[in-house]
Amino acid sequence: MKLKEDAYQQQNYGPWFRELMDRELPEEEHVISRELFQVVLQTTESIRRESARVRFFFAQCRRLLPVYLSDQGDNPLLGRFLFEQAPLVRKIYGQDYDALIRAIYREEPEMLCVMAAQSLRQGGWLEHASQAARQALEQAPQNPRVLREMQIVDTWRQRIKA
Repeated sequence: MKLKEDAYQQQNYGPWFRELMDRELPEEEHVISRELFQVVLQTTESIRRESARVRFFFAQCRRLLPVYLSDQGDNPLLGRFLFEQAPLVRKIYGQDYDALIRAIYREEPEMLCVMAAQSLRQGGWLEHASQAARQALEQAPQNPRVLREMQIVDTWRQRIKA
């Protein structure tokens, strides 16, 4: 809220105070306009501090999320979210993306795709489920859970075609 307030002051009062500073005014008005302009300068510093706090807060949340999700490796909805939103998650986590996936799926990162395939299949999105299962198969062709999910998805797709 403070950040929004400061931005409002910058946007709405800043130009006006700058204009007052540039005018030929009586001394008393010039002193007042200079004092008002100081408020705008203070909001600039306040915005910088608040932005730093927000960045710190989100950086800490980014570090904490893998800890909270570490016991959610068998959560199909989480797998589906991570699968469907992979570009966004990769953008947010950057070079730490693999660490996030390891925190959740340990030594079986392909389980993200297996969980996604389960959720998508159960939701009736068989083409998407098939894509997720194929991606899991590319990552770990010998994993029995991957093979099982691939088989289930293929069976469901065949039944629907028939």
